[in-house]
Amino acid sequence: MATIKRNLWVLFTFLFLIHVIVFCVITYGRWHGLITEHQVRQRHLVEQLYNSIDTRLNQQEMLLNILGKKIAALSVNELALGKAELDEILNANVNLLVGLGFATPDGQLKITTSNIDSSILTHLLEKTNNGNSFLYSLTQPNLVLGKTIIDPKTQNPILTLFKSIRDNNHNLQGVMIAGLIENGAHQIFSPITLMGNYHQIMIIRGRDLRPQFVSSADNSANYDNNIKLPKNEYGNFIEAITLTSKKPLIEAMNNNTDYVYSRKTLDGRDEVLGVARYNQKYELWVRSEIQFKHIFDEIKFTFIKYLIFSLAIQVILYYLFRVIIESESKQREVLVYQVTHDFLTGLPNLRYVLNEGEEWFLDKNQIFYLIFMNVENLKSINNNFGHKVGDSILIELSNRLQQFIDPSELVIRSNGDEFLLLVRQSNRDILLFVRDMISYASKEYHVKNNIIKVKLSAGVSKYPTYGESLDDLLRTADIAMYKAQKNKKTYCFFEPKMQKAYFEQLLIEEYLQDAIKNNEVSLVYQPQVNVNGSFHGVEALVRWNNPVLGHVRPDIFIKIAENTGFIAELGKFIIETALRDMNQVKQTCGTDFYLSINLSVKQLLQDNFFSELLQQINASNVAPESLTLEITENLFIEDINFVLPLLKEIRQERINIAMDDFGTGYSSLNVLHQLPINELKIDKSFVDNILHDPISHNMIKSIISIGKTCDMVVVAEGIEEEDQFAELVEIGCDRFQGYLFSKPITKEALINFIQKM
Repeated sequence: MATIKRNLWVLFTFLFLIHVIVFCVITYGRWHGLITEHQVRQRHLVEQLYNSIDTRLNQQEMLLNILGKKIAALSVNELALGKAELDEILNANVNLLVGLGFATPDGQLKITTSNIDSSILTHLLEKTNNGNSFLYSLTQPNLVLGKTIIDPKTQNPILTLFKSIRDNNHNLQGVMIAGLIENGAHQIFSPITLMGNYHQIMIIRGRDLRPQFVSSADNSANYDNNIKLPKNEYGNFIEAITLTSKKPLIEAMNNNTDYVYSRKTLDGRDEVLGVARYNQKYELWVRSEIQFKHIFDEIKFTFIKYLIFSLAIQVILYYLFRVIIESESKQREVLVYQVTHDFLTGLPNLRYVLNEGEEWFLDKNQIFYLIFMNVENLKSINNNFGHKVGDSILIELSNRLQQFIDPSELVIRSNGDEFLLLVRQSNRDILLFVRDMISYASKEYHVKNNIIKVKLSAGVSKYPTYGESLDDLLRTADIAMYKAQKNKKTYCFFEPKMQKAYFEQLLIEEYLQDAIKNNEVSLVYQPQVNVNGSFHGVEALVRWNNPVLGHVRPDIFIKIAENTGFIAELGKFIIETALRDMNQVKQTCGTDFYLSINLSVKQLLQDNFFSELLQQINASNVAPESLTLEITENLFIEDINFVLPLLKEIRQERINIAMDDFGTGYSSLNVLHQLPINELKIDKSFVDNILHDPISHNMIKSIISIGKTCDMVVVAEGIEEEDQFAELVEIGCDRFQGYLFSKPITKEALINFIQKM
């Protein structure tokens, strides 16, 4: 059902995407159509204005050329006739012309119309900075447009025209000058109607970036004859032209074609769509631009109409698909329940937590605990009573666990004999809760006239302290449960050091298996001296230096070797190496001395330990009475019934036995009188404090007294100071070992040590 639902939603999504695509295509088509429409209209306007300007300037150019040649041919006596002809033309074009004149190439006016009493043309030429246009016209064969200025009398804008006059040999004779009044300029530059206030037409003089005409929505011209077009805007406009034409500017200006472009306005806030064309003859850009904002406004209504229609269709489709999907939801819920719950107990399984338990891991301020519980003897119950009985116990166990937690908490069956509990911290004492829960769940089970006890062990991990995901919590809780089982406890709370120790142990276990084969294990020897300072013997100490792990402490890897069974191979290596080395040292130095070797209780518990020990001693030519086996009391107290007969056999072979670290155990005095021990070793922790701690001092005195009473030799280890040595001698210690005399040293260094004694 989930597949059907997913496929239906996929189909709905597909239809939705198709609809969106169609909507976008239609909207884009309309948008593109509007842009094309405005482009066409602007191109038409630009072409119309371009042709109008070109035609009318051609007319003015022809008129000025004819008049100029006539005036240039007049003698001084005929200037009055020329002036009359200019006045006649001015009167015939009173609504167009403000004045006419003819100037020599050096700028001196030769003749003007009669209405220029104080020389308006001189005003035009000298006082309005139109001199540049005049000078420029001297170099051009065509009509040159000067700046648009304001008539000081009428305040009307006047367009100045300059036309160089040349004879048949192209020799410059002068310049014909004309001033066109505002109405005339308007007729020349704007014979069209703008599309609206969003539309602007501009005539730009190409050679110096000055606008000749700027239109507005009311068809009035507005321009400043003293201000050029801003360079940024002109550069923006030219850049748009070159990008559109994909040609250099000079080539684009000579192409005599329309360019459609878009560009940002000078302030960068708006974007405009424009069409421009360059009149090469008169050096004018004819430019039409409209704001894109207007096009957006035009399409807005169409977009809203399309959008409402589209949304209506989507809503109808959504409810149609929803009805179909809801009709399948009940069957899907049944399947989901079957997948996410245990079929036997009805409890949620791990899949349920992964799929539905996300809320437990969302709030890192909401503390909860994951309890990983294992039924250790479930396999035994199934074998002895049958799987049906085992299933009945699992069902009853799940019921007990659910009764013990709050409704908002979870009990999960993760595996055949494993349960998980997610419990909130709330106001409960979690330690008491776990203890009471295991006690309650472990009560006797009555199944088919059978009284059955279950053995439970649990590991507890805390969220988010020791895991922010289910996997992390499971791993840390599993490590804690392993710790509980290892220590034969019913439960254990995870601590970070467990994880570090767990991974370190795994790594050590991996490398330890090949340590001897790879020659990573070696022995060092720490000398022991008598009370008079003479050399007595050595204690063999094992060392392991791994290329990856470095130097691993003996107290770490020996315990791991015991747990993994590697202690048998390691112990055999230590005994054989120590006996062989000491035999070589004795032969080199010609001196007999004692050798002490530490033993693990796991070695003693091996069936063939004693026989192999005797074989190793005989093969080494070492006298048994010169060998001492050191055994830590904490390791064999629980196995006293097995260890005691074995120790007696060892003593019968004249091998010495020492109790190492004496005083750190909890029942040494109870068993000491039973053991065939002939040597006691005082732990370093007491020696360290003998000078400063009365308790440690009295403890050592008691140990020495016990040793003397039991006819044992007492050895103190860990001596580092002369005062410690003196105090131990004073209270009756027999033998001494520590850095004061020598650190653990290699076989070769031991030979030098003995030879110097």
